[in-house]
Amino acid sequence: MKTFLSVLGWALGYYVATLASLFLGALHPFLWVYGSLTCVVLAAWPYCRLVNRYPYMGMALLVTVLSIGINLTLGEGDLLYVCLALGIALVAEGVRRVGGYQSLTSQTLGYMVMSLLPFSNTLRMWFNYEECMEITLDEMGPDYAEKMTHVLSPWLLAGMVLLSLLLALVMSLICNRKQCQEALLRICGHPEMNWLSSLMLRFGMNYGHRMLSEFAFSQLTLTGKETDVLDIGCGGGYNIAQFLKRLPKATVQGLDYSQKSVETSLQYNRKAFNQGRCLVRQGNVAELPYDADSFDVVSAFETIYFWPNIEDCFRGIHRILRPEGRFMVVGDMPELANQWAKGSPLMRVYTIEEVKSLMQKAGFKDIQVHNSSVVMCIIATK
Repeated sequence: MKTFLSVLGWALGYYVATLASLFLGALHPFLWVYGSLTCVVLAAWPYCRLVNRYPYMGMALLVTVLSIGINLTLGEGDLLYVCLALGIALVAEGVRRVGGYQSLTSQTLGYMVMSLLPFSNTLRMWFNYEECMEITLDEMGPDYAEKMTHVLSPWLLAGMVLLSLLLALVMSLICNRKQCQEALLRICGHPEMNWLSSLMLRFGMNYGHRMLSEFAFSQLTLTGKETDVLDIGCGGGYNIAQFLKRLPKATVQGLDYSQKSVETSLQYNRKAFNQGRCLVRQGNVAELPYDADSFDVVSAFETIYFWPNIEDCFRGIHRILRPEGRFMVVGDMPELANQWAKGSPLMRVYTIEEVKSLMQKAGFKDIQVHNSSVVMCIIATK
């Protein structure tokens, strides 16, 4: 009974949110026909709350049936409206079933589809234009009816639908911000073979981390004698490109746990790969697939947060470095990194002193710390 009342309460909250947006219609027909834009914002919280608390109960269908029932009781809607509304709900449920009921992507796409529900009445008016205009003329007067002719333009309708979808996307992400954070951290730690990871690698890492990268390279004095370099957790391949640029005679390798990162890094450095100067492979930092004394420089940009058994990882890096080789750890300052992590078990933030201690235990010497207000760069020598 408690569950039933809870579900009914949230479903009614969704309907009240959709109804509230329509009261503005007395001011202007645009606000009545496209009050759905307001509805998308107001209804996001109760709908997302419903599908998060009761993911397997067909909430899209439930709130739609409830909305249809109330609207028909109030004398709003007809058979066409009912068919359109049920069709939208079934598509939303299908999206969630195919994508997985616990999936953030399917929840977001499901709400985007549900954002079209308030358009059911608008579409009904568009299909039954003459009948609706006669009713509007009788109930609201000629001035209101004349304005309505402009509001029901098919181009305006298409624009409002697109805007509703965009608003629904934004509102769903805001309402599911905790899940978004977890998904973002998972992608950062292990990009998957999907479009979202592609965006993160190409734009979030290759472009978003450029300031951090530039600061780190300004602190790493390269003599030009370095012939072998390894970037662990190479992501989108931007830092590999920076090593290639600064060391034109060196071979630069990348290692990443994610096959998606491997592919993106190779694509980003395709020319160097074809020249035999760049090699990227999939692997685990805890089991480095390299011989001892193989590299002059090993770097780790924004990646140690996700390393398992980090002490063993640091010892492994010490093993593969040549004598006097250098290991560079780069990341956000701990205070800034903690704002991203927010206590998530997916990401472990290390202080500068903790990183220095790990390096010392692994056998490194001459540990130098270079900081800006936002970037932590620590360079140690074997």
